[in-house]
Amino acid sequence: MPNNEMETFCVNIFKNLFKYNQKIQMDDKTEFFPILKVLIESMIENIDNEKEKEMRKDRLIEYCKRNYINIWLEQAEEDCKNGFNKEVEIKNANNQFDIYYFG
Repeated sequence: MPNNEMETFCVNIFKNLFKYNQKIQMDDKTEFFPILKVLIESMIENIDNEKEKEMRKDRLIEYCKRNYINIWLEQAEEDCKNGFNKEVEIKNANNQFDIYYFG
């Protein structure tokens, strides 16, 4: 994802946030996603060009969504010893992300 030094910096913050969340298991709805939203908004707030700002925001959200889905799949695999439907879990994770992030 990173195209420049700033995006690399942002990605590193998100990697560490996701790693930390896996360790302490914040509540997604009331803890993790509010932090995620504040970070994304903070990372783009000084971009003057609205088109550029929206593009960066979309890229950051998409990066976070991919991480969220990957972690969801890891947890689903651990929870379902008899196997799980990957497509269904991806859809569920995607929907849950959208609900928590966009409301």
